[in-house]
Amino acid sequence: MAQAIFSREGATVAEAYSTFDKPLRYFKSADEVVEYGRAKISSASDTFFIGVVYPDMLGECRVRRITLSPKHVRDHTHRFVFEGWGVVWIQLHLNSYSSLGSEVSSNSEKRALVWSTTIPELPPPSTWQWKAVESHTRRLKRALAKATELASHM
Repeated sequence: MAQAIFSREGATVAEAYSTFDKPLRYFKSADEVVEYGRAKISSASDTFFIGVVYPDMLGECRVRRITLSPKHVRDHTHRFVFEGWGVVWIQLHLNSYSSLGSEVSSNSEKRALVWSTTIPELPPPSTWQWKAVESHTRRLKRALAKATELASHM
């Protein structure tokens, strides 16, 4: 899956949400993504959630700071989130050989337009090249299906 993410030049790859009180982590190579996944497997969390944007998608993303409520999250003050209307999201459950719960997804242009008034700080959905968003989403879905199939034979 990591190879598929970086099989196209210029990918911006980031955690969907940062660790509490830490900056958002960006990945520059498939090896860094694999290392991150291995660290997740050995931690209490086996969920891997990243966002991917390619240059041909043309849209802009942002990083937003989220202030945490001490009432709900003890000993932590904030975390960061990666946002953009056309981001391709990859969520993997790494301790499972099935695709159950693992997915590749993105907004459609129609959905982004409907929701765009809820986050007016984001650049408008019209800035995205939606055919490219759809193409990369389909390609990464195929890569997930192939990775899941290979893992089931191990």
